[in-house]
Amino acid sequence: MQEKYVIGLFGLIVRRGKILVLRRRPDDTFGNMWDFPGGALEWNEKPQEALKREIKEESGLSPRVLYPFDVYHSMSMEKKGARFLGISYLCKSEKGKVRLSEEHTEYTWMDPRDFKKFSREMAGGVLKAMKEYLNHQMLLIGLSGS
Repeated sequence: MQEKYVIGLFGLIVRRGKILVLRRRPDDTFGNMWDFPGGALEWNEKPQEALKREIKEESGLSPRVLYPFDVYHSMSMEKKGARFLGISYLCKSEKGKVRLSEEHTEYTWMDPRDFKKFSREMAGGVLKAMKEYLNHQMLLIGLSGS
């Protein structure tokens, strides 16, 4: 049996120390959950270009896509019988107004200190990526103090 995979790309967008999170529509997969902008990699697309396209569609922003920092896999919630491979990229946005697509109902620039407040309403992959980002930031702080 041939394995089927869906590859999802997500942008953890940082602006002035805060992280953009979007709330998904109630009738969508992971409805009412906080999410990062992103979506599926389409055939013949380069990952960073696909992520830029998805971020623009969902938020109206055009951030710099820096590098991937977290990878996870699970069963796909949208394609029955397929595995999901999620890749989160660190992105930076200095300007631009957020304009939500119809996939989301609200957004906020989350202060990392408020992570626990948001974590109860984050899908598993987003939660994992957020924890990895915060652990990475703590490691950098520790290294700079050495």
